[in-house]
Amino acid sequence: MFNRTFGIEIEAYNCTKAQVATALQQAGINAEVQSYNHNTQPCWKVITDNSISGTNGFEVVSPVLQGEEGLRQVRVVMQTLTAIGAKVNKSCGMHVHFGASNLNLQHFKNLFKHYVKFEDVLDAMMPQSRRGSNNVYCKSLLERFDRGSRTRSINWAFEVIDNANSLEGLYEAVTGRDRYFKLNLLSFWRHGTIEFRQHAGTVDADKACNWVLFLGTWMERAIATNPKKVTEREFTTRREWKTEFEYRFGYTLFYKLNQPSLTKFYRDRIIQLGGAHHFPAQAQRIAA
Repeated sequence: MFNRTFGIEIEAYNCTKAQVATALQQAGINAEVQSYNHNTQPCWKVITDNSISGTNGFEVVSPVLQGEEGLRQVRVVMQTLTAIGAKVNKSCGMHVHFGASNLNLQHFKNLFKHYVKFEDVLDAMMPQSRRGSNNVYCKSLLERFDRGSRTRSINWAFEVIDNANSLEGLYEAVTGRDRYFKLNLLSFWRHGTIEFRQHAGTVDADKACNWVLFLGTWMERAIATNPKKVTEREFTTRREWKTEFEYRFGYTLFYKLNQPSLTKFYRDRIIQLGGAHHFPAQAQRIAA
């Protein structure tokens, strides 16, 4: 379990803010209805979000969380929202923040380079509405550097990122000072955090907790490693890795995290979302 502090923003609809706050309080969660604000609070706040389509749209924003207790609270909140009939649609998202006050410029560069390098794998873990730039609130980092092929695009992104000589310069180079990308740096100046915006809206406790656990674990390895440019001949077929995607997912992205339950969850999720061709052997076993 990672030790970095985190926070979560949950967008949903079909319940009034008062209903949400009352239900959370009854479940043992310190929650209250507030007017719209960007302030970090000591409680879970329930606020309005006008970007959500659907009756009685709302957003639930956590206080600063950490460790197993933080994940426990996320699970209780999600289970409570499910119990009172909260719903999500394509206008909803789930955003996760991680404390970043101890990160330096190179750490941020490493993190952005890793996200660019693995964005297509992360896309496969999400529904179509959160892939590429299909959602204007979480646009693609890789597509911003499009050079006609995955390899050329990644390498151009790496070059631009490496050339940034300040955090402000990195923010300008990677997102054009637009916070609506899958990885948002603006939150660093607002809250001292880095924000992951890609996940689709959900009130499923397993989806929420696994995403937080994956990001928190993966982030620690990503910031500590400066990835090198990729080549067209990077993948070598091995007995246990039948496809390049399977190699990048199973070994490069997940294996080193030492989280087998997460590996299985997201491999199964990719197959469920139409990616059976990425894992032919596993998909065949599931079908049988």
